[in-house]
Parts: sequence; structure tokens; C-alpha cells
Amino acid sequence: MHDERAMHTFIERFQQWNEVYADFLKEKSYNPHTGKRWYTHKKLRSVRSHIKNSIPHLFHYLSDSDIPRTTNDLEGGINSPLSLNS
Repeated sequence: MHDERAMHTFIERFQQWNEVYADFLKEKSYNPHTGKRWYTHKKLRSVRSHIKNSIPHLFHYLSDSDIPRTTNDLEGGINSPLSLNS
């Protein structure tokens, strides 16, 4: 994302996704032998939670030019000698 418009689009679509899949994410599974219930889509709920909690921090690079947009410089810089060339 290169600008605030893209940021707002991302946030809006994430919110829409949450609304569309709200019931799906609330689904619970049940074990009749133990009586225990749990969220059926636990890992997806976890990812959603990580994104939701990260949104306030995801776009700082838009207002601060000293913050890189990606970590590609790290991956292609100091870590590049670590790749195995066979």
C-alpha cells in the first residue's frame, strides 16, 4: 500500500470481511462425551485477532518516511549470505 486511500480500502474491506463471516467465526464444535465446546475455526479467529490488533500500527510508514514499507531490505541485505547456493 502506497497511500492513505489504499490504507482506508484495506481497513474497510477487513471490516466488511468481519461482518460477512461473523457467524462463521462464531461457530463452535461440541464433544458430546465430554460436554466441551470450542471455536471451530480457532486458527482463523487467531489470525483475525492479530490483524485487528495490528491495524493501528500497520501504516506508520505512510506518515514517517524513515520507516520502510517492507522488510525486503533486511531479507535481501544482511540475510542474503545465509541462502544456500547449490
